[in-house]
Amino acid sequence: MNHVRIVSSNTGSPPLRELASAIFRFRNTFATTRTRAFIISDFDCAPSFMIDYSRIAVEVWRLILLAVIDVPYVFDTVERGDGSYWRRQDLYHDKAAYRASEEQRKILRQVCRSWREFADEHKHRWIIHGEGIDQFDAEWKADLDALQSSASSHPALRRTSVTSRPRRVLFDIETRADFGVFRRVVDHFSNKVTTLYAECEDGFEDAIFGSLIDQSAMLSNLRCLMIREPSFYNTPLRSLSHAFPKLIALAIKHGTMEVPRTAEDHLILPDLEALDFDISTFRVSTLQNWKIPGVIVLSTTIGEMQDGSPELNFNPMRLISSGLKLLNLQEMRVRSLPMRLPSEFWTWCPRLIEFMVIFSSLYLESPIPTNHPLKYLVHWPNGRLDMLENVEIEGLPRLTAPVFLHNLQLLPEGFKLLIVSTCWRVYIGDHLRVHNGEDGVGEFLSNLNQISSERSIRVEDQDSVTLNDFLMEVARDSNTEELSMQNEPI
Repeated sequence: MNHVRIVSSNTGSPPLRELASAIFRFRNTFATTRTRAFIISDFDCAPSFMIDYSRIAVEVWRLILLAVIDVPYVFDTVERGDGSYWRRQDLYHDKAAYRASEEQRKILRQVCRSWREFADEHKHRWIIHGEGIDQFDAEWKADLDALQSSASSHPALRRTSVTSRPRRVLFDIETRADFGVFRRVVDHFSNKVTTLYAECEDGFEDAIFGSLIDQSAMLSNLRCLMIREPSFYNTPLRSLSHAFPKLIALAIKHGTMEVPRTAEDHLILPDLEALDFDISTFRVSTLQNWKIPGVIVLSTTIGEMQDGSPELNFNPMRLISSGLKLLNLQEMRVRSLPMRLPSEFWTWCPRLIEFMVIFSSLYLESPIPTNHPLKYLVHWPNGRLDMLENVEIEGLPRLTAPVFLHNLQLLPEGFKLLIVSTCWRVYIGDHLRVHNGEDGVGEFLSNLNQISSERSIRVEDQDSVTLNDFLMEVARDSNTEELSMQNEPI
C-alpha cells in the first residue's frame, strides 16, 4: 500500500472527514502510482501535527474509505439540515450522485490489494428492478443477475460468489416473474439492506408483505420501507412493528381494497421519524395506542368525519403532530372546500417548519402566531379553488377575495418561501385558465405578487423562478411582440 502522510493544523488526530477529503483530492495520485507517495493537505493553517497512515487502526481506515465512496443522503429518506425538504427531496434518488460515488470506489480499487478487497465488498449498493429502467440502470442489471445467481438453489446457476449486498433496493413488481425475482433476491439480501421500496401492480401486495414478514430476520438493518398496503392481514401494522422494530421511515401506499381497521392494529416504532400513511380512517381511540414518539415528517390525508367539523377532521393528525417539522396533506377528502383550519392547529404543531397542502383549500381565521417557526409552504395547485371568490364557509361571513390571497397575508413574520409545485406556464394554462378562463388570471397573479412583495415572501415555481421574474418576462415578451407587429409592413 502507498505510504500517506497527512499534515494537519489540529493538535489531535485529524477528523475523518478531513482525512477522507485528502484522499478524495489526491485520488488520481493513489490510482496511478505504485511508489511511496507523500500527501500534505492544506487545512488553512500552518502544519503543527503530522500523522502517518500506518498508525491509524484498520477500523478507522474503513470509516475513512466509506466517507469517500458513500452517498449518505441516497440511503436515508429522512431530511436533515436547513432548507426546504421539497427542494431537496430529489437528493434521495440522485443516480448521478451514486454514479459519482461508484467512480470513487473504482479508483480506490486500483490502490492496492487490500483496498481492492474493501471496495469489492461495497458493490451492489443500489439495485433497481422493474419497468422504466434507463441506460444508467443497465449497469445495475449485472448486479441484480449476480445476486440472483448467488441466491439460486441450483448450484449450476451460481455463476459468481457475491460477498457484497445492496443497501438500497427499488422493485417495481408487475408480473409473477417480477415477484419471483423479488422473492429470490430478498432471501439473499443478508443484513445490509437499509432502504427497500416495493411498488407493485394490484394483486401482489399481500404476497410481498408476507415475504417481507417471513424473511424479516434477513433484513435486520432495514430502516426505510415503502410497500403497498396488504388486504388480507388483520393487523399489518402490528406485524410490521414486530418484524422491523428499528424503522426510521415507513411509507404504506393505499391499496385497491378498503381495508378494515381494527382496534388491535397498533404501530409501535420508537425510532420512526418519517411516516407516509393515510391515518384518516383510524379511530382516535386506536391512534392513542400508537407509539411513534419521534415522528418529525408526516404525509397523510384529511378525511371527513360524520359531523364535518374541522376539529374532528384534523383529530387523527393532531394525535401525532406535536413533534412534526414537516407535514404533507397530500389529499383533502372533504366534500366542501375550502374548509376552516382550526385556530388551534399551530399549537398542535408548534415545531412545524414546512407545510405542503392545497393552500387554497384551508381558510385561516387569524394570523399565524408571530413566533411560530413555519418557514416554507408548498402549494399543490388547484385551479378551481385558487381564484375562487364569494366563498361561503359555515360560521363565517361570505368571503369576497380568494382564500389563497387572504391566507398569504396571515403567514408569520419569519416565513420565507412559498413554492407552487409546477412551472408558472403550466400553472396558468393547465390550472387557472382551465377553471377561470382568461378573466381575472392576470389580476390574481398581480395581487399575489404584490402581497408577497409587501410581506417579503419569496414566491417561486418548481424551477425556482420567482413570480416577479416570470411576470417581468411575460411583460417583455408582450412588448417585443407588440413592437414587432408595429414594424411589419402594411
